[in-house]
Amino acid sequence: MISLQDLMFKKHYKLSWFVLKTCLLVLLPLVAIGIFLDNHLNLAPWGKTISIIIAFPILQIILIRNLKKYLKKVSNDQ
Repeated sequence: MISLQDLMFKKHYKLSWFVLKTCLLVLLPLVAIGIFLDNHLNLAPWGKTISIIIAFPILQIILIRNLKKYLKKVSNDQ
């Protein structure tokens, strides 16, 4: 028999991993573009700064959209 506390931990773990994975998949390419711009166009801190500023609204939109789908899937699996 699975305890309620164990079930809550498993769901929380899956949700946390989902959020972390989404953040990394959105932020890493955009930060890499910022580093590329810094190195090749001599834009010292501005390339990374601009890429991070652009990345966060994109991240929020993608995260909210995917979390809605994920939470529907998890609630239907119960």
